[in-house]
Amino acid sequence: MKRASQQIARDAARMREADCEGIAHQVRNFAQQADKERGRENGKGLDRDEGLDR
Repeated sequence: MKRASQQIARDAARMREADCEGIAHQVRNFAQQADKERGRENGKGLDRDEGLDR
C-alpha cells in the first residue's frame, strides 16, 4: 500500500483522482510515513535528544 501511495502521490493526475475519491489525505499520509521510514533505514533519522547538550 505504501509503494502504491507513493506512486499516486508523484503523479498529479492520480492525486486529483484520489482527491475526487476523498482519499488524498490517506495517500499523502502513507507516502510521508514511507519517506520517514526510508530515512530511518538509511540512518538519517535522529532522535530528538541527539546532539543536545544539557
